[in-house]
Amino acid sequence: MEITESILGRKVVALDDRKAVGSLKEIVVDCAQYRISHYVVEDEEAQVEMALPFNKVIAVGDTYMTIQDAAGLVSCAEMSTPYAVVESFDLLGLKAYSRAGNYLGTVKLYDIDPGTGALARIVLDGGGEYGKGSFVSLSPEFIFVDDGTATDADKRAGRTADAQVGDGGTDAQESSSKDPAENEHEPVAPQLEGSPEQADAPAASESQVEEAAETPVSDAPSGQDVPEDSAAEELVDDEDPDEVLKAYLLGKKINESVSSEDGAFTLASGSEITADVLASAQKADALLLLTMALEDDE
Repeated sequence: MEITESILGRKVVALDDRKAVGSLKEIVVDCAQYRISHYVVEDEEAQVEMALPFNKVIAVGDTYMTIQDAAGLVSCAEMSTPYAVVESFDLLGLKAYSRAGNYLGTVKLYDIDPGTGALARIVLDGGGEYGKGSFVSLSPEFIFVDDGTATDADKRAGRTADAQVGDGGTDAQESSSKDPAENEHEPVAPQLEGSPEQADAPAASESQVEEAAETPVSDAPSGQDVPEDSAAEELVDDEDPDEVLKAYLLGKKINESVSSEDGAFTLASGSEITADVLASAQKADALLLLTMALEDDE
């Protein structure tokens, strides 16, 4: 990395011509790319200034800047860079402002990478330093940097985010205000559509619903206890009721034959309930029939 003052005044040597063709007088930066556009080389004897495009430079050494030959130098008037040398554009003395539009100071020195030509850092007369990651806008009139100050746009974006969170809270509040029966699982084993049990079962009273909501979920049929090591105890309350029932039935045996109404599923008495059996029973809506046919000692 080089500080501008250490490069200015350095002699430029054309290797093929075997002589110095001038000294480095000025560094011109391409505003759009934040990198060196070209150097201004002054020939003291001829009293002329020539532009040296950055890509014509072989290297910047600690004593000389080297180029291949003097043909790499062109008249300043012929340069077609975004900001010509005749405008005397240079970063030194340029006024710097924050992204929020606040004055920060003037550029007293800047660092460049001679290898890539990239503008690496600016230092202001007030002591502020800003790296290449903070550059926002550059022109012959000013340079803008991001100094971390929150802008009005940033604040508006923050308020918008807060409003969205607030809207979500309103939705959540509206959701929680609904009938609890719409938001919670009822701790009741699933019933087969059209089964006698479903048709004849009396409607639960309001007190029974409240009592069921306070009672731990159990998918075991009446009069049977679920083993403490049952997989059903490991399931959370909000799982699919069919999955809870299947976990309860897995591995048990039935004491009477089971057959679905359409005959698509049958299971002989004494058969063990396996995962495949459960899958077939679920497909035929016969899970509850398996529950009713469990052996008495299960």
